[in-house]
Amino acid sequence: MNGLIGRKLGMTRIFNAEGTHVPVTVIEAGPCPVVAVLDGRVELGFGAKKPKNAPKALAGHVKKAGVETTPRIIRRFDVTGDAPAAGTAVTVAIFAEGDRGPREEGRPRGRASYHPPLRRHG
Repeated sequence: MNGLIGRKLGMTRIFNAEGTHVPVTVIEAGPCPVVAVLDGRVELGFGAKKPKNAPKALAGHVKKAGVETTPRIIRRFDVTGDAPAAGTAVTVAIFAEGDRGPREEGRPRGRASYHPPLRRHG
């Protein structure tokens, strides 16, 4: 595995051995249940939807994997090595210390170029 789904919680700072501060991003990463194992890819989920808000097709797809709640986000990742079984949870334990930092993907806010209330309060 070479990926995990998470969400940004905020920013903080840590102090290194010399006493200087280093800005860091705090990310809530995982646990991500494995929803499906495809040809060389793994489908991971993150978060939880209320059962009444989950489409029945998606709820059935997730139930087949043995996951009790329908994830809010589902993404596919390439697998390097052995793929985890469907229904198991992937955590940050897949990364070792010194691994390269996360690659961020995000969604921009959908707004026009000039929208005063969103510019002021958004």
